Formats: sequence, C-alpha cells, structure tokens
Amino acid sequence: MKLNNLKINEYNGIEIGQNVSIDGPINNNHSLHILSHAHTDHAKEGEIAESLSNTGTEILMTEPTKDLLEYTNLNLRTSFRFQTLKYNKKEVFEEAGGVEVTFLDANHMLGSTQVQIEDPNLDFSVGYSGDIGRNIEQHIDVDVLFLDSTYVSFEDRHRYTKEDAFDAFAIKAAMFLNKGMGINIVANSGLLQSTIHNLGIRSQVMGFDIWEKFPTVICGGQSKDHAGKIKHFCKVYKNNMYEMPDVLNIKDDKDDTWPYEIDNSRIAIFSSVEDIQNNHLPTFICKYNPSSLSEPVIESNTFENGFHVALSEHDTGNSIEKYIKKVDPQLVITDASRTTPERAEDLATLIKNKLEIEAITSLEL
Repeated sequence: MKLNNLKINEYNGIEIGQNVSIDGPINNNHSLHILSHAHTDHAKEGEIAESLSNTGTEILMTEPTKDLLEYTNLNLRTSFRFQTLKYNKKEVFEEAGGVEVTFLDANHMLGSTQVQIEDPNLDFSVGYSGDIGRNIEQHIDVDVLFLDSTYVSFEDRHRYTKEDAFDAFAIKAAMFLNKGMGINIVANSGLLQSTIHNLGIRSQVMGFDIWEKFPTVICGGQSKDHAGKIKHFCKVYKNNMYEMPDVLNIKDDKDDTWPYEIDNSRIAIFSSVEDIQNNHLPTFICKYNPSSLSEPVIESNTFENGFHVALSEHDTGNSIEKYIKKVDPQLVITDASRTTPERAEDLATLIKNKLEIEAITSLEL
C-alpha cells in the first residue's frame, strides 16, 4: 500500500490524494475540503476565513456544523462555497475526479462526522474518525483509518457510566439550588450544551425540573464575542431538539440580564474557568477526570468551592477498541497533530500489539 498520497500538512489538515483535505485551513489546491465538526482545533475560524480568500474549493460539512459556524459569519460571506451533506448518504463529486464522500455520525458533538473517502485514483479507501464519542451506531468501512488520539488506552477503570455522572451532577446541583445558592457550569463547546440538555433530563427524572425552576441562565466570557458564541451554540442545539433554557449574554444583554449578573441565586454557564464572574459560587467543571475512579463528582483540589464532573464527549477506554474492530481497517494512522507525538505513538503500539492491525503515527507519513 503506497501512502505517498496521504499526509497531514503543517496546519494539521489531512490531505487525501490530489482532491480532498479534511479540517485545518482550506487547502487551495484541493477541490474539496471537509470540516468534521465545529470545534476550533478542527475548524479554526480565523484560519478558515483567511484561506477562503482566493480559492474555488468547495467546503463540505453537515447542516448543524454549518449552523454552529454561522456565528463566525463564514457561511454568510461565502455561502455559495459551502455544501452540506446528510449522514449515511454517499455523494459523488465529478469535479473532484469522481471522489465519493460519505458522512456517518461521530456522536461527539452536534453535527460531528466520521468521513469516508473513495477516490478512483487511489487503490484503497480512506477514512477519518474525527473526534469520536461513545456508542457510535454506524461505522465507516475503509482500508486506511486516520484515528483520533485523544485517549490511548483500551481500558476504562472508572466504576461509573456517563449516565451515573449526570445523575450525580444533577443531585449535587439541586442541593445547592434548593438552598437558594447559584452555581456555575463550565465545559467546552458542545459538551457544555450536551451537559445542559442532560442535566434537564436527569433532574426531571428526579422530580426537580431544573429548567422549569430556572428558565433563564446567563453565559459569560472574556469578550462579547466569546459569550455570544456560547449563546449561539445553545440556540443551535435547541433548534435541533436539545433541552435548553433561555440563555442571556451578560456582555450583550445588560438591560435585561443585569439582575442575573449580580444575583447569587442564578445559574451561569462558561466555556472556561477563567471566564467566571462570581467565582465564590459552587462551580462544576465538566471534564474527564482520571484521578477519580470511583466517584463521578469530586471536590477540586485547585479550585475553591469547585467540583470536577467526569464527563467527556470523546471516546474512551474499551469503546475505542470496539470502534477499531468495527471499522476493520488494514492500516490505522494515529493522528499526532492534535496531541503529543508520544500519545499517538503509544496508541499505534497498542493497536499493533492488542489488535494485530498495522498502525503508524501521522508523523511517519
């Protein structure tokens, strides 16, 4: 298998043959550029906007990814260049030499996709997992798999499920809110919206409908745009049938939200701990926490009145092994561009030793 037609460029974009690139800034030399999802390490707004200036490249993504990126106005400035693809429907692009593209849900965040590429000029099919979550229902079917390297173990030693974490979070949040205290919730984009959605569902099951009692939350950030992005993401998720309260941007809606900003009896959401305004309130930091194997919610050693909630929208543990087995590639290329080279190398070694599938890191291309 000759891999000279595959590479990861200096901007962390995956280049497949002469016609296709995935993530990173748009490659002006390729006919098709695919965005796997709306996280900035895969679709950095400034780099994409700059690279769109003089190119005829078509940009492919799912409809929700396009909606999420609308906050940057990328699709408004160049709407004729963006195409959306549905999951589970193969599309042929004659202008790109007959390349066939298939998207399958990556279950990572709203609109995230696994990418399957079949290029008539290559003697093998190529896929990109993207960032993948647990419980993927359908898997790409490819010879060569570019694999996310966020986690490098096939063993998950945590003694609780994601559902257990949401339950524990809902109980702890209700405890403070019933005392008349406010809370802060911190999580990355996508995970933040998923957490809000699941917090509502779990609280209803427990007889404490959090978004009925608190129909409005505030969002904050280091700038008006930062907070505005959180509000926009929540709106898009709500439009896609996620449970969301009304979200007010304290940087933009001060006429309506000023009482919320100074009142302790409220819920505020942030994408970074550094953005918190009232940091004396109980703060729930949602992030997969390897230090807690038995309890999904633990007190923070570094943040006063803070709690770590062990949540992640990345695939972890033995579900990574299951994913690779379902794809059943001849070769796995672990992505070293968004993690340390050592992690990608460790994952490649694990795949070779445990699954007996040939594996290399992207640095070896």
